[in-house]
Amino acid sequence: MQHKLKHFFAFTIFNFLLVSSIQAQENSPYSRFGIGDLDNAVTTQQKSFGGLGAAVQQRNRINTANPASYASIGLTTFEPGIFFQRSSYTLGDSTYQSNDASINHFAFAFPLKENWGLSFGLLPFSRSNYHFENTGTDTETGLTVNQIFKGDGDLYKVFIGSGYKVGNLSFGLQGNLIFGRYNRIKKLAFPGTPFMLNSRKLTANKFSVFKWEAGLQYNLPLSETQRIVFGVSGNTAQKMNITQDEVWQRFTFVENRRVNIVDTISISTGNTLESNIPAGFQLGASYYMGSTFMVGAEFSWSNWENFDDVLTQNAYNDVYRVSFGLEYTPEMPNLEQILRQGQETGGAGNYFQRVSYRLGGYFGSQGLTIDGEELNEFGITFGLGLPMRSFFNRINLGLEVGSRGANTDNLFNETFVKGYLGLTLNDRWFIRREFN
Repeated sequence: MQHKLKHFFAFTIFNFLLVSSIQAQENSPYSRFGIGDLDNAVTTQQKSFGGLGAAVQQRNRINTANPASYASIGLTTFEPGIFFQRSSYTLGDSTYQSNDASINHFAFAFPLKENWGLSFGLLPFSRSNYHFENTGTDTETGLTVNQIFKGDGDLYKVFIGSGYKVGNLSFGLQGNLIFGRYNRIKKLAFPGTPFMLNSRKLTANKFSVFKWEAGLQYNLPLSETQRIVFGVSGNTAQKMNITQDEVWQRFTFVENRRVNIVDTISISTGNTLESNIPAGFQLGASYYMGSTFMVGAEFSWSNWENFDDVLTQNAYNDVYRVSFGLEYTPEMPNLEQILRQGQETGGAGNYFQRVSYRLGGYFGSQGLTIDGEELNEFGITFGLGLPMRSFFNRINLGLEVGSRGANTDNLFNETFVKGYLGLTLNDRWFIRREFN
């Protein structure tokens, strides 16, 4: 176990060093609205087969999308992961690119007893990272004016949940503390006009909300090696508290566009705003053939039409997504025998027979509406689970290629490629072994 912990901590340090060197670059202009770009908050392997989670039930991997799945955890499991993103944005004849990187997940799970498991960790909830400018003419003075919009920040979800299984039915409950901070700057500048003072508004928003989630999974055996899992999970609407600080300033530009503050018009601190996290659910079904093959589909929905956007006053429709995916591992050892006896079987054949191959896709609406146009998205996903020294310990690689928006008067067309890197580290803590 000490050797595995070294892998885990080395990977964790590598994550933070690598992400911190990249994540300050611009992200999507759509993330300026509301509470930013929402994340479906699942692990690298789940991202690789379309983001499925409602009916995913595996003994040696963490499914962060449905707490009922924790009841099936048979091995103590660490799962850290990061992602990288390269995006291209098109508006009219103009195109620009951006890069991004961040933490994708840190999760830990272990069995408390037979049919009873616990999981906790850290997941992204939403991200905001943008920087763009509009140039126009001031209607009162006739002068050229630049509007500059810039913002960054993250909301994270710390979770702890437990699942319990009775017969073929599993149920689970999870508590989530969502917290974070967004910084936003809006500048009004008059280039080449020294007698006009520029102005800017700096806003810092701190978020906090506690959200409950509940889930169910039903395992329907078809034969000794085949089964179908049905799953559903969801949450009720929750009040979200926002603490806001605002500063209005006037300034001039100096060398290298550095800002020289002339005066401060107003300072307002500790303002309290109230918004909400809408109710939502996801339901799905997955077909399993032993431990070698899984294919599934699911539908998710959230009531974002009732989201109170107190920050940007934008309109929303309900969010929905249809996802589908599969995973195939040609040669998979008998996990139940490992849990009973601590003996790993299989894994002596061709390396590529022991690799997990993943494929998936999704389409839907992100709910954001800009001047009456809805922001839709679609994507396809791929991934590999590369076995390490121990068969169940894996390096997980994922790739997601997708698009959202459209090249119209009101919307950008965003195409993106996301890469995911994660680890699955298993051990047999708390498990009683049988000996002949």
